[in-house]
Amino acid sequence: MYFQFQIGILYVSLLLCGCVSNPRKTATSARLVPGDCVVIDAAHRTGREKRYEIDSAGDISMPFLGKVRLAGLTLAQAEERLEKEYVRRGFFRDVDLVVLRCP
Repeated sequence: MYFQFQIGILYVSLLLCGCVSNPRKTATSARLVPGDCVVIDAAHRTGREKRYEIDSAGDISMPFLGKVRLAGLTLAQAEERLEKEYVRRGFFRDVDLVVLRCP
């Protein structure tokens, strides 16, 4: 019984630190929520990716764009929103971003 209790505490600790993934958050259809960490990679250039944490209001702060709301979106929707914002504001004519959850 004591051993099972210790394993439970270890799992919860690992889950809280992000070392064990939550199955709900690994699904591609899962929505982003405040506190989630995302990695945004511009044009698939290795080493050019940057991490962002979604703040309590549901936003991330991007270079040139400022605050962009990502909470409530899937990863694919977040990619589309960021790409459209960069094009709409005239920073790029065409941009290809990849948005992933932080490992």
